[in-house]
Amino acid sequence: MPSEDSRLDERERIEDALRESEGRLSAILQNTPAVVYLMTPESRFVHINRRFEELFGLNNEEVRGKSVYDIFPPEVAAAFEANNLKTIKGRVPVEYEEVAPHPDGLHTYTSNKTPIFDASGEPSGIVGISTDITERKRSEEAIRFQAHLLDTVEQAVIATDLQGIITYWNQYAAKLYGWSAAEAVNRNIMEITPANTTYEQAAEIMSSLRAGKAWSGEFVVRRRDGTTFPAMVTDTPIHND
Repeated sequence: MPSEDSRLDERERIEDALRESEGRLSAILQNTPAVVYLMTPESRFVHINRRFEELFGLNNEEVRGKSVYDIFPPEVAAAFEANNLKTIKGRVPVEYEEVAPHPDGLHTYTSNKTPIFDASGEPSGIVGISTDITERKRSEEAIRFQAHLLDTVEQAVIATDLQGIITYWNQYAAKLYGWSAAEAVNRNIMEITPANTTYEQAAEIMSSLRAGKAWSGEFVVRRRDGTTFPAMVTDTPIHND
């Protein structure tokens, strides 16, 4: 049988390993760029990480025991509390999109909230990890605005990849050519727009575009019904960084 000394040594090794593991976890949580927090089922703070402190000008001691209503404006706190309650009731991790006030305005976060349970299996709190996606949301809104702007232009705007596969087809292109965006996107532009008489010229233009050269001039194009018409066309390559 193991001696008392060997049992003590084993216990010490386990305790040392546990402390080391907890230290690594604490270092990760304290240095992650995400906002990490532990809350009670009643939406009161138990612990916040360094990133939370930096962003909201609070420290862990100030926040501990306070409600979300003590920290954030009522409408923001109410949204946080509602999502916390959903997480507790659902008893499974849930991802939410939430907003929080910053000095430069509201920021959007993706919040992953996970319920934690006590020894009896009842929810005892929530661990939240929130990542700021404000810049991504602004970029998405800018893209949506630009797409809407292109759809209001009374000119056909078409984008393709280097192989000529259509990636964008605005509303006026649909009106002009008779192909809807759903029908045109992912097809090769050479199958849709050039007239038979200008097919070879279109192939040359595509070759020039792949070489980084722009082209502009009069070009005979074809509608879906087979009729043709002359158009002033400007083709421009898009360059990466």
